[in-house]
Amino acid sequence: MNIVNKVNSDKTLSVTNNSASYQGESNVDVLQFLLPTVLNNLDISNCTISLNLIDDDNLGNVYVLTPETELYNKSYLSYLFPITTEFTQSANNYTYWLTITDAQGSILKTSSSTFKVDKKLNSFNMVVNTKVDIVDSLAISILGKADGLNYVDNFLQLKSGTNPIGQPVFISGGGGGASSAENVAYLNGDITNVKQALDKLLYSELSINLSSPTSLTQEKGTVLSNTVLNWTYSKDIVAQTLNSNTLDVALRTFTDATSFNTNKTYSIGANDGTKAFTKSLTFNFYNGIYYGVATESTYNSAFVVGLTKKLQSAKSTTFTVNCGVGQYIYYACPVTYSVPSFNVGGFDGGFSEVSIFDFTNSSGYVESYQLWRSDNSSLGNTTVVVS
Repeated sequence: MNIVNKVNSDKTLSVTNNSASYQGESNVDVLQFLLPTVLNNLDISNCTISLNLIDDDNLGNVYVLTPETELYNKSYLSYLFPITTEFTQSANNYTYWLTITDAQGSILKTSSSTFKVDKKLNSFNMVVNTKVDIVDSLAISILGKADGLNYVDNFLQLKSGTNPIGQPVFISGGGGGASSAENVAYLNGDITNVKQALDKLLYSELSINLSSPTSLTQEKGTVLSNTVLNWTYSKDIVAQTLNSNTLDVALRTFTDATSFNTNKTYSIGANDGTKAFTKSLTFNFYNGIYYGVATESTYNSAFVVGLTKKLQSAKSTTFTVNCGVGQYIYYACPVTYSVPSFNVGGFDGGFSEVSIFDFTNSSGYVESYQLWRSDNSSLGNTTVVVS
């Protein structure tokens, strides 16, 4: 949380969000100082801003601050000072103020304020004092490596399988004898023991890879059947479904024997015992847009099928063709895609509609098509932008 300190024109500090930090925290709270660009006739951007900090024992230090690159709210220079473990090793009260100096030796000081570092709370039979920090640090440092923990004679030992990781940590105040991580108390919100804390730290979300050997883009008129789906998981699961139908948890492939010729979506759902996840894929059926070069001809389905086809749901495209002597550039698309606009060499236009007819594609699907032709022939190598 940012503890915001605004420097006023009378050099006082107005402080907001001045909440306490806690013993052992690091880089959680930040002192933020907002200074006007000009203060008491000083150009702050050309000044050195120093933060003075002293504790209850009158021990302290001076830190030179660096401004952020962007102005805060377009009118304030912003300086950030993270509160690290240098200040949270023990409970304390810190008094701070700013010293502002310019190249001519002018010195300006602000009023002072304080921030507090509270003691870390302990609970009966929980891992106490700095040992909690040790457990947290060990757990974080071995993410993806540790899968267990033993507690024997007041010593915590992290494990990977049966192999120990690192050195055992002595925990003061515990009882003797062997114990599992579930029996070592660690109170933090809804977490009550070390095993739950490690499980939460080590948790990684499930990822699903769902695919099909069949292309997801199909031409209208095509009929798909015996569609194969394959999927994998990044880790073990406890339950899975396909389109909300329960599957055996060991299954990783499925063949849909039903036939279909319209858009269809398959969704795999899985649960890793902690959270539920889904992954979907959709088979889409499109008619094509067609383009190419040809001499003048009879405009029918055979003519259009002979052009280059792209299966897509809209008219927009960019293509390049080599338009030879006596040839024209042609473009065709469904009437439902609306009237296209053309741009050739940076100039709009240059195409005219030459026919609208019922087009039968190579899969037998019939749809009304519009056919457009370049106004000029023999254009050579030409790029056309259709929108």
